[in-house]
Amino acid sequence: MLFARFFALSFLFATLSLVSSASIAAPVQKRQGAEVVSILETLLGTLNTVEPQLAAIQQAGNASDANVTPLVNEVTGALQTAAGHLANLLNPFSG
Repeated sequence: MLFARFFALSFLFATLSLVSSASIAAPVQKRQGAEVVSILETLLGTLNTVEPQLAAIQQAGNASDANVTPLVNEVTGALQTAAGHLANLLNPFSG
């Protein structure tokens, strides 16, 4: 019975010493907000050039695949590019 108490106390101290000696992870660096803002401003610039063109097509009432598809492709490309840049911020080793 005395051995069980001694073993329990020894186990407790050994566990605490392992936990306390574990290295503390380095603090996570904060992302530069300027990079995110730059990516979003580029996206906004592209969207601001496409939006008036789409609005003009809609107001004229002559929307067709021939004149809408290139604009939609431009928006899709801009969104994919922005998503890729943001993903690279999260994982710089992916690209």
